[in-house]
Amino acid sequence: MHNQALAVDVTVDYMNSVDVAEALRAVGFPCVITYYDRHRTPCHMAHGDLRGTNLAVGPYAPGAHRALNCPGMAVSRTETCENETRAQWDYLRERSSR
Repeated sequence: MHNQALAVDVTVDYMNSVDVAEALRAVGFPCVITYYDRHRTPCHMAHGDLRGTNLAVGPYAPGAHRALNCPGMAVSRTETCENETRAQWDYLRERSSR
């Protein structure tokens, strides 16, 4: 979604991932992913994308296989949230809670 310019990763120092995710949902992102360290302490970043909308193409277009599958959260495979690659996260279907 990032390479289609239809996704953002937002970090707000004074907000945790759950709060950032709520803000992304409030402005209309249909797919929002919260991020946690290995111990499930919220990070300060969340991902929002427009999969499944009329703006998306390819596997993220309406009705396509990735449009129907939005992971609700990501848990770090390392101790912290300071990861540089997607492979350092486990993406889960469950949605975060406070």
